[in-house]
Amino acid sequence: MLRTLLGEDNSDAAIGILEETAEGRPDEMGLRSRLSQLSQQVGRNADAIKQLDALGEAQLRAGLTNEAIETVNRIISMEPKNVDAYRKLLAHIQKGSSS
Repeated sequence: MLRTLLGEDNSDAAIGILEETAEGRPDEMGLRSRLSQLSQQVGRNADAIKQLDALGEAQLRAGLTNEAIETVNRIISMEPKNVDAYRKLLAHIQKGSSS
């Protein structure tokens, strides 16, 4: 269904479906990752960052430190207003993973 919506250039509808699904399945990492990618592709960076933030938290809860580091780096590359907070978070995660 998502492919059809995206093929019809109806990304807003595809994003809406993914958002609804993500609300019901907050720890579904693949879903959050796809939603963040799609949001970023259509220029909805704030939404992409929100999803990446949730993805990173889920990754940390699951013990996926390296993946969380990659996720925080993706956020930093988008240069959000609070980028320094994400840099501090990244340093904290990296410090904890080397202990």
